[in-house]
Amino acid sequence: MIENTLSQLRQLKLTGMASALQTQRDQPGTYEGLAFAERLQFLVDHEDQERNQRKQDRLTHAAQFKLKAYAKEHWVMGQTCNLV
Repeated sequence: MIENTLSQLRQLKLTGMASALQTQRDQPGTYEGLAFAERLQFLVDHEDQERNQRKQDRLTHAAQFKLKAYAKEHWVMGQTCNLV
């Protein structure tokens, strides 16, 4: 049954949810104590995070920046300072 669900999620292009469900299946006992709504929220959050990451990667690649920097880094007078 779970294989069918994973397949359907991938066909619907919900790969984040599929990978989160696979994680839940591979780690029995870790997620079993959560209520249905909490487990569902975990799946939805994972899908949202994956989509946002893919979008950021796609836009960064399309922008063809000359320098590679990350949002949590900031350049001050030639030195990197962490903002976090």
